[in-house]
Amino acid sequence: LDPPLETMAFFAVATLLLCLAPFHLNACPTAPGSGVSYTTIYSIPNGCEQSSCDYFLAARLNDADPTYLDFWLEGNAGGWIAVGFSATSSMANADVLACALDSSSTPVLIDAWNPAGYSNTRDTQQDLCSNVLEHDSGRFTCSFARAINTGDPNGQDLQLDSDLYLLLATRSTTGTSGNPPELQKHSSTPPRSPSALNVVSLVTPPAISPSVSSSEQPVPSTSSSSVPMATPMPPTPPLTCPPASPASESDYRVFARIPAGCERSSCTYYLAVRTNPDDPEFLDFELEGDAQSWIAIGLSKTASMRATDVSGCVVQADNSVAVVDAWNVDAPSYSNVRDKNQEICPKSSSFVNNRISCNFSRPIVSADTDEDLPMNDTYYLLFGRGNTPSTAQPPALNYHGPLTPVVSDSLVDITTATGEVGPPAEVGPDGCPSAPANSADYRLYSTIPSGCERAECSYVVAVRTNDQNSSFLDFYLEGDTSGWIAIGLSPSQSMLMADVFGCVVSSDGSTVSITDAWNFPSSRSNVRDTIQDVCPHSGFFQDDRIYCSFSRAIQTSDTDQDLDLSDDYFLLLATGNTPSDGGFLARHEVTPLIRPQVDITTAVGEITDTGPSSCPSAPSTDGDFLVASLPGGCTSDCSYTVRIKKNDQDPSFLDFFLEGETNGWIAVGLSETDDMFNADVFSCVVGTDGSTVSINDAWNPSSRSSNRDIMQDVCPHSSSFENGRISCIFSRAIQTSDTDQDLDLNSDLYLLLATGSTPSDSGSLARHDTTPPITEERVNPATFTGEVGASEVMVRPALTRVHGILMVVAWPVLAVTAIFFAAFMKPALPNGEWFQVHRAFNVASLIIGATAFFFIFVANYRRNGLISLTTSSADAAKVAHFTIGIFVMLLHIVNPLISICRCKPGGENRWIFNLFHATLIGYAAELFALVNAGIGLHLFGEYFSRDFGNTLLWIFIAFVAAYSILIVVLLLVFFISSVLANNEKLAPSFLQPIARAFSKEEKVQVEMSATGSVQTKEDPMIPKARKKPSKDSFLR
Repeated sequence: LDPPLETMAFFAVATLLLCLAPFHLNACPTAPGSGVSYTTIYSIPNGCEQSSCDYFLAARLNDADPTYLDFWLEGNAGGWIAVGFSATSSMANADVLACALDSSSTPVLIDAWNPAGYSNTRDTQQDLCSNVLEHDSGRFTCSFARAINTGDPNGQDLQLDSDLYLLLATRSTTGTSGNPPELQKHSSTPPRSPSALNVVSLVTPPAISPSVSSSEQPVPSTSSSSVPMATPMPPTPPLTCPPASPASESDYRVFARIPAGCERSSCTYYLAVRTNPDDPEFLDFELEGDAQSWIAIGLSKTASMRATDVSGCVVQADNSVAVVDAWNVDAPSYSNVRDKNQEICPKSSSFVNNRISCNFSRPIVSADTDEDLPMNDTYYLLFGRGNTPSTAQPPALNYHGPLTPVVSDSLVDITTATGEVGPPAEVGPDGCPSAPANSADYRLYSTIPSGCERAECSYVVAVRTNDQNSSFLDFYLEGDTSGWIAIGLSPSQSMLMADVFGCVVSSDGSTVSITDAWNFPSSRSNVRDTIQDVCPHSGFFQDDRIYCSFSRAIQTSDTDQDLDLSDDYFLLLATGNTPSDGGFLARHEVTPLIRPQVDITTAVGEITDTGPSSCPSAPSTDGDFLVASLPGGCTSDCSYTVRIKKNDQDPSFLDFFLEGETNGWIAVGLSETDDMFNADVFSCVVGTDGSTVSINDAWNPSSRSSNRDIMQDVCPHSSSFENGRISCIFSRAIQTSDTDQDLDLNSDLYLLLATGSTPSDSGSLARHDTTPPITEERVNPATFTGEVGASEVMVRPALTRVHGILMVVAWPVLAVTAIFFAAFMKPALPNGEWFQVHRAFNVASLIIGATAFFFIFVANYRRNGLISLTTSSADAAKVAHFTIGIFVMLLHIVNPLISICRCKPGGENRWIFNLFHATLIGYAAELFALVNAGIGLHLFGEYFSRDFGNTLLWIFIAFVAAYSILIVVLLLVFFISSVLANNEKLAPSFLQPIARAFSKEEKVQVEMSATGSVQTKEDPMIPKARKKPSKDSFLR
């Protein structure tokens, strides 16, 4: 083909493939007929009758096309049922075939794929052929076909004729999201086959004698006359277990008790370990504790749950106890999975009165080196329990929930250790003062909401100096919660490194324990202090309200986990709804309210947020407003309206009128970056009783969480909540002294229009239910009047991200590769292959670059013109990016047009084409494009986070530096090679004149000879001999 026709054909085929990509690339085979036989692959529970199985999987080779497998999948699930195939027995890179209910509760087939991050995504190419899809009374029945080898071009299907582990997964509730539907997370960790199976080799009929349903579809039989079904292969015991030897507590040498020093029968957790007397290659374990689901011991090198070897005892549905050998994967997900090889020897077990007791043996050195650690080494011990029942078969450990495992304070070798290895006994303060009198006056207090009457407050904390011992502070806590209430002291406005004192309700609600805790500096995890430096005085729980009092020394000896209270700290007022028998604080449901820094040893009075120094009077409803509403342009019954104008009496303030339909809160955010990052937020929040509305000043840090400002710079005027509609009026100074958390409102800002359905007494904003719409352009709230439109979705940020990603593909990937082949690959590919690559990559780069160019203009299509070249220095990067981008795009379009007009390689004026096409335009476009890509990556931080944008920029700078070094090295090598070989053609075109000058003798007619101009009487029927790569080529 001629080059233009060849190019057109190439893109026609590529377009056709892209159009076909989302659909089946293979025709579906004929569905199985009546009376066919399936081979049962798995049934849960083992040996169940098909109709009563919780999970049933069968398969067969398709009669019409044996390159397909017919699957029968059946089981109890309210959301979806699926089988996964994995080469590694984990969910990473698993091929998933699922039957699910979509948003209209219609059964659908989904072909999905688990990428390395364990998140499940719908395949681009759906390779399942539907036959039967039914969901009735909470039970799925479905049959479908899948090619054994689909040839999925996206790499999202595994070949089913290879050895693969099977993952048997279900979800009990709503199963899908999105359109087209995608699978949501499974209800519990999926059981898996104990070994890899080749399904194709297993499907040898007949395994079941099928009957025919009323719809004449093939259904595996459930009758008693059918051939017995195969059941999941149990793991073959990999070891010979030692005999169970009776033992008393004195026979064990290693112990762990929680709480420390407890009697075994009263311990919430008890562990004993000994060397087996009959086989010293084994260790015997005894576990006992209060748990409704499981109890376990874990061995870890890092004091975390990652890469942990776990041995546990799990309560099953019939209250029997199964012993399990498990493994926590070495990944941030901390997922616990049952070992493929159960290298564990159960002895005895029981579950009575919510207390588990079991003993078992484990080999010190296991043959399973992938999922078992050698026990003759030192490890941190993790003492774990869980209360969430597990229905998984084979039995497996569920998530521990609020019962975070307790970790030993040092590394232990349990094969040689003796004595107690559990957490050390908690130590109390050296001496406690007497309790303050009930009528004692507290000099310092803080409440939620501020100024409430004590009995009506949802949270109260009060502090005083102890009468008898002034080195102690007395604390009083009271509040509405069914789990715990706490006060935290933090050097920053976060939970990191916070010293926490709390009162925790027991699971039966009969007692309240007082706890001294600590928030790690590197995470938000809360742990109970080893040294309990609080002195409990009283605590009780009545009518879902906690009351407690205690004392704490101002300075303690525990400098690692206790702060010196005679310093200034932010106060964190926190509650949670999860009770605990161990005095542990489970995660809070609502972000703690933060109060300003104070020294609680000297401060007096109520601690409240700092307000503005002065406020204007309530505004009138007259005047010229900036208006944003949803739906846009509405004048009545709007779901959301914000109106902003300058205050009539004091023009240094702006008046805000907010109104909308919601039961929780309504807010307007102002942001410089058309995103929620670093947004200044003003909100009106309904109290939990629905009778009050608080007006609040908040700030969105880069993490997208909204924090209530320490300095409340809003001036409330009025508010109401009636018939599901919030209305409020307030003022805010255009400029405040709080430059860290307040924006200057006399600047161009985007408006974010947000609502949420969760009320709050503290004024804190719970997460919004939908992504807030955003105004289509920046406006100055202090000067702009009129209506500003708001997009229902954040189109511009999304299209801008797409623009950036496509431009990175177009230039640093495709164009750079095309230029590299033209500059350096001619000697190695002398028959024009270099040119085919150069042309294909350049054309692809032009198309993708033009698409990206189009997207960024669409993203800004409603702006008042393009970026002004007189923009302030704050937007200099945007001006530069815009200007260079236009210039590069023009060069990108012009250069292929010049190539159409090129003369022949041996032409007299070919050097002119080489000069313009390669040097003046090609290399210039590449240089400016790489510079502009760097500027773009810097700006990319506006749409994610500044740190992320800077990280991308430094990665790109490293890439450009490495690429530049490579180019310089190759230029030198090729130039020197051309001089030594006396062949200037080995050098890049723009260096060939210099190489010719350095050559020992000038070559004449090289190009003409190569093109055949000196040949005579050439027979056109005889093909020309293909050139060989130059023996002097550096890249030969």
